[in-house]
Amino acid sequence: MTIPDSLQDYFKAIRNHDREAWLASFSDQPGLSQVDPVGSPARSSKAEIGAFWDQIHQLFARVELEAGTAFPGGASELALTWKGRGRGHNGVDVEFEGIDVVRLDSIGKILTLDAYWDAQATLSKLMP
Repeated sequence: MTIPDSLQDYFKAIRNHDREAWLASFSDQPGLSQVDPVGSPARSSKAEIGAFWDQIHQLFARVELEAGTAFPGGASELALTWKGRGRGHNGVDVEFEGIDVVRLDSIGKILTLDAYWDAQATLSKLMP
């Protein structure tokens, strides 16, 4: 399965540290939900999702995610593996990986995203 443009944009914006482009990959339609990591509270607005970006970038001086394999779950749903690496503001380098389960809206933007990864193990290494 090819990776939809909105998800390509999502990963590209992370690599480019472009908060606005990253937010633009998310839908403006009702039902928006980002759970990252799964087990944390859902974010249901672009303001909340943007605050998540800000929190992550308070720990990371540099972070990038590379998309892996996409597995279709229907016309507008997929699961996508990814690998991440970054450097914290504390100088520590980390590598991590996960799976995003995504549902796209009618124009192909991210409506729901559930991210499965061990955030605690990764982010605890970056704490000052």
